[in-house]
Amino acid sequence: VDRLRISNENGDRMLQIQDTRLIFNWIRKNDDYPRYPDLKAEFENHFAAFVRCAEASELGPIKPNQWEVTYVNHIPAGSLWTTPAEWPEVIPKLLRPIGDIAGTRFERMTGEWHSEIPDKRGRLHLQIQFHQREAENILIFNLTARGPSGKDETVWEKLDLGHDSIVQAFDEVTSQSAHEAWGKEPHGD
Repeated sequence: VDRLRISNENGDRMLQIQDTRLIFNWIRKNDDYPRYPDLKAEFENHFAAFVRCAEASELGPIKPNQWEVTYVNHIPAGSLWTTPAEWPEVIPKLLRPIGDIAGTRFERMTGEWHSEIPDKRGRLHLQIQFHQREAENILIFNLTARGPSGKDETVWEKLDLGHDSIVQAFDEVTSQSAHEAWGKEPHGD
């Protein structure tokens, strides 16, 4: 699949265009964490420009048929966990403590959870995995909300639905001690 990737000067935003998708990414380059409303407004501007370009090129109308919001969380080993056996202390609603089995020593796990957003408006997908980058061990916790563009809601309202589902799920499945370590306020983005 051909994909055009356009990055901003700072390298912290990327617009990706392919035959079936228009994707807008925020890429962490420093400690600044943009809020969802700001990123959504940037995406709306890019989408409007894309629609104008398609119209000027007489490519036909752009009709979104699917929406998606994804948060990728890298939680490095350190203050919250040192071994994967301690992941339940970070994400207690999804994980239960696991011990050694049949004389072996537990090393790591991966997992996926899938839920319907009520009234079949979309689905919420949660995924955990272990990653080792150089000498750093990382728990990767992905949350994705995705669904069809609806007749009763705009794609922008659906993106808000996905964002809200992700934020609520993150708040519910992660521990209070993790929230305190991250300085997370309840129901923030």
